[in-house]
Amino acid sequence: MRWILMALLFVTTVGCAATDEAGEPVTELTEEQERERWMAAASPGPEHELLREQEGDWVVSGRVWHGPDADPMEVVGEARTYLMLGGRFLAQEYKSTIGETEFEGFGIWGFDRVRNRYMGLWMDSHGTAISLVKGQGVKEDGTLVMIMQSINPDGSLRVSRDELILRGAAGMTYRSWNAPGNDPDRPPYLAVEMEYRPDNKGD
Repeated sequence: MRWILMALLFVTTVGCAATDEAGEPVTELTEEQERERWMAAASPGPEHELLREQEGDWVVSGRVWHGPDADPMEVVGEARTYLMLGGRFLAQEYKSTIGETEFEGFGIWGFDRVRNRYMGLWMDSHGTAISLVKGQGVKEDGTLVMIMQSINPDGSLRVSRDELILRGAAGMTYRSWNAPGNDPDRPPYLAVEMEYRPDNKGD
């Protein structure tokens, strides 16, 4: 089935001027070269090992701030992360309480071998929109830097800067910074800080 889909995609591009995301012409390839390129783009690479190391069941604790001068609200929860679609994507099922409010979320992360960056989606019980996550690179200490784009109730775009400090089986730390009043000219404040630790209750 995969080969049939790739063949159909290849046939539909014949006779069309191929361009990349910047609109620049792309050198035409033979059918065999095109098939090899599709397979390379579709296969998990070494970057996916970073995702594989984060599989597990986690106890989550942390704090959230709803403004630069707001008091923190305590967060207690749990999460399960697992690989899907042949190790190409890492899914997260998340549940917690923020103060006295129940919260659930679901996210998917992967490494796009065409764009050469980590990408993700996030959705939760506090909204109906799907947030887009774009990786900005990995620091030398293994911290994954991301930009999350969400939609405010008034339809305006909200952009936050996120960091994931990945520790494999030992867990991870998640931090997110928001701009006050959604104003990019104002210094961002720490809005979320979460610690993921191994859930050993089944041991």
